[in-house]
Amino acid sequence: MVLNNGAVRGLTILVTFPDTPSTVTQADVTAMLNGPSYRANGNASSVFEYFQTMSTGRLGFTNDVVGPFR
Repeated sequence: MVLNNGAVRGLTILVTFPDTPSTVTQADVTAMLNGPSYRANGNASSVFEYFQTMSTGRLGFTNDVVGPFR
């Protein structure tokens, strides 16, 4: 089944490892996935905006971001 319209909700789980510290926060990832006018780190849009554009406004893809968990 291919869903190309409507509202789709994803889940992003952030994971940390004891030997690899991360400076990326939950807020950073939430902005990258769901934010309006997201332009950080060389991106042209957020993931939400990308799917809105590619579907000509028919697909609203958002993500719940949880974590980080070790």
